[in-house]
This record gives sequence, structure tokens and C-alpha cells, in this order.
Amino acid sequence: MFEEAGADALEILFACPAPWFHGYKYSMTGDPQDGIQIPHGSLSTPPSSADIFANELLSNLFILQNVNSQKYQFESLIKIYKGCIVNIMTDNIPTILYHYTTANGLLGIIKDNALWATKIHYLNDASEMVEPFRIAKEFLSSKNKNTPEKDIVERMLFDLDASEGINICVASFCTDFDLLSQWRAYGTYDSAYSIGFKTDKLVESITKENFELRKCEYFESSLYKKRIEEFVQSYIEKAIEENNIMDNFVSETLKLASTMKYSYFEGEDEYRIISVETLSYLNDRFNFRPGKSILIPYYSLPLNLNSTISSITIGPCQHPDLTRDAIFGLAYRYGLYNKRTRVVDIQISNSKIPYRLI
Repeated sequence: MFEEAGADALEILFACPAPWFHGYKYSMTGDPQDGIQIPHGSLSTPPSSADIFANELLSNLFILQNVNSQKYQFESLIKIYKGCIVNIMTDNIPTILYHYTTANGLLGIIKDNALWATKIHYLNDASEMVEPFRIAKEFLSSKNKNTPEKDIVERMLFDLDASEGINICVASFCTDFDLLSQWRAYGTYDSAYSIGFKTDKLVESITKENFELRKCEYFESSLYKKRIEEFVQSYIEKAIEENNIMDNFVSETLKLASTMKYSYFEGEDEYRIISVETLSYLNDRFNFRPGKSILIPYYSLPLNLNSTISSITIGPCQHPDLTRDAIFGLAYRYGLYNKRTRVVDIQISNSKIPYRLI
């Protein structure tokens, strides 16, 4: 379709002003018959959100409708745009990411054909979201109230207070499918599984639900505090310079806070899918599940599991062979098999770690 596409038109499409975009390696995930190969470059500074890229591309699409319009189909351009989004969000990320869960979690995911994204305040790291907000508010409160920035600081404090318990939901992944610390943290002996997800297919699914894939950043205590204070100070300075309180302060704070972790957790090498917008308790996909001591809010994030799951690894247990047979049956029962050959083609295996309870 695009064999005769002109270079000028492609330059218009990808003429994004954002500095991080310059020279990015464009590669399509769409149908090869589209016939487009964009020259390779390098990404200088990665985007904080695929939304930035989406807005830049969409703002230029209308121009292409008037450039040699006979050769361009708007639907095909949208297909290309989606392909670029997937590649940006998966650049330098392993092709498979692993989600650790219990037997109940595995059953819920497969039966619902969905991934359970937990409200971020209910994860095993007690500092999640709470600590960044505490540091930001302490920093703002320490500011001299008799300075020109008084109104700005008060507005920022008000906005943080109003959004501290906001429903941001996340699901966690790591890069290792058989890690003892993960078996212990996210499962129990005889009830622990790691599910391998194809990263590109995962991103395709979550972007439809307004979720993003991000990598966690790890900080020593002093650097953790410094990172947040510098971030808040930069917003104060912008607001003073532009004589305008930044409307996106809370949303950017949430983005930063949702991937910040203390270095104690660095061994997890965690990636996360995170809801871009706050989720309502009234949403049909918002629900609650029993935790060990409290009810845990979560969002059921729909996925096409048949094309997304690549493997299921069974954690250390007393009956590895029986458990493996049961997982094969579970996969077949819920359609995780090749529809042409009717063979379960996801990899099902047992942990190699010789861990046991005695």
C-alpha cells in the first residue's frame, strides 16, 4: 500500500518537536506488506509517557490527509502510529516479562482472561505512594509562607492532599522466571507460579485500557528524598516563571511516585503496568479480593491470554508432577492452546530451585 510513499510525507508524520523523539529508531509492528522501513537512529531521552508520543503523532496526521491523499489511507496511518507506540514502550525491555502469583491468582487470571492490577497502596512495599507524597508535602510545608511562591505552594499542598488516596492500579513483573525471592514474596510453598507474558502483546492490550508499562527506579534513602524534592522544586520554579500553577503537577507526581522504590527492593528488577488515569470504584472491572489480613482493591485488566502468555512456571512444591499435569489441564480447559493443532503450546515447567519446607 505504501510502496510509493514519499519521503516528504513521512518526514511530516514523524516531525515531532519533543526533544527525546529526535532520531528515534522507527520500526513497524504492523503488517510487513505495508512496505515501510524508517531509517534507524537512537533515542536520546526516553519519554515519560507514550501519551506524549501519541499526541505528537496525532497532531500531524491531519496534515497527511492533504499530502498526496490518493496514496494514504487514514486507517493505515493509525495502524503505523499504534505500531510505533508499542515499540517505544517496549524498547530495551526483555521480550518476556514474568508475573508471580499464587494458585488463586493464577486461576483468577486465566478464568477472567484478565490480569489483576492491585491498587498501589496495597502492595508489599509499605512505602508505595505514601512515602513520595509525605516527602513532597514536608518539602512544600517547609517553604517560607511569606514569599511570592506562597499561593503556588498552598495550591500544590491542597492538590496533593486531595489526591493521596487516588485509585492507581498496578501489576508487577520481573525479568527472571525462577527467582527464590519472588516465590517467597508473591506466593507460598505449594502455591506459587510465574506467568511469562510476551511484552509486545502485553503492551498492545494494556494501551487499550489506558495503562502503561514502566520500569521501576531504585534509590538509596537520601537520593530518594532528593529526587522528590528536586522534582517539586522544579514545578515551583516553572509556576513562578510562567505565572501559572501547573495543572499537571499531581499527574506527574503520580507518575514519578508510582515507579520509585527504595534500593532494598532492587533485586526484584521490577517492571510495572500502571493505570494512567484514576479508576473509579463504580467501574464494572473494579473489584476486591481477600488478602492475608485485609480486603485488597484491584482492577481486572482484560488481556488476550492465548496470544499473550508464553509460559507458566510452577514454584517449589511437594507434588511437582501432579501440579504440572493440572496446569496442562487448566490451560487446555480455558483455551490456551493452538487452535489449529489443539496442542497446548505454552511452556509449562517446574522450578529448578531445590527449596522445601521441613
